Amino acid sequence: MKKYLFTLFFILLIPTQTLAITLTLDTPKNRIVQLMGTPDSVKLGPIFDLWYYNDNNYLILYDKKLKGYSNNEDLHIQLVPKKKSKAQWLTPLSTPDDVLTLLGTPRKITPGRLYEVWWYKNNFIKFMKGHIVEYSDGDALKFDFTHRRLPPRPQFLTEHSTEGQVIALKGTPTQYTKGVEYDTWWYNQDILLMRGNEIHYFYNKPYQTPVTPSQKPTADPIIDRLHYKGIDRPKITPVKNDTPLLEFRNLNDFEDEF
Repeated sequence: MKKYLFTLFFILLIPTQTLAITLTLDTPKNRIVQLMGTPDSVKLGPIFDLWYYNDNNYLILYDKKLKGYSNNEDLHIQLVPKKKSKAQWLTPLSTPDDVLTLLGTPRKITPGRLYEVWWYKNNFIKFMKGHIVEYSDGDALKFDFTHRRLPPRPQFLTEHSTEGQVIALKGTPTQYTKGVEYDTWWYNQDILLMRGNEIHYFYNKPYQTPVTPSQKPTADPIIDRLHYKGIDRPKITPVKNDTPLLEFRNLNDFEDEF
């Protein structure tokens, strides 16, 4: 009898852990019910339906398939890639499967009509039709643009310096937004507007009123990223041809010569 009581006492001392529920995006609702049970409540919306579990936490469904969720710390979902990925770093060409392989399950996923945002702590990656169009912190999110054939490292950049020359000198952008007319590359508070694989404009703190990149994703990736709520579009002055645009003794400052 004492032996059984000791065994029961030992079992009670073992900490219990909530097992993660393995899902993929686009998991159909019938499978969700099988794995997670019937939701506590359901809110039907014009586009997305919200399935509530565990108080205020919910799954986001569209066309009867899983598209996102509110807070994985309480829902205990584990997303798995649809296809295996061998990615060792991320670039703008990376797929959602690459991101899941390297970073694991996002804290939350917020879908939209044109895009979806994956959150890792306070950082985010935005996708449009399965392609990365924006990220907030390249270092924390394991982005690396340097794994490609690069030209020799230049001493400075000019108006027509190429993306390869920018990467060779500055490395991976701290933030990135893909746009319609141009792409925006941040190096801390220094901003480069890239068009046609070369520098088109620059914007930086010493010469214009600084715009601090928001930690919230833009409302729509098609909208100019520099047009912030409550802030007018900054006047960006093109530089003269072959005039040194960036001098990088200090990685955070531009030194212009007109």
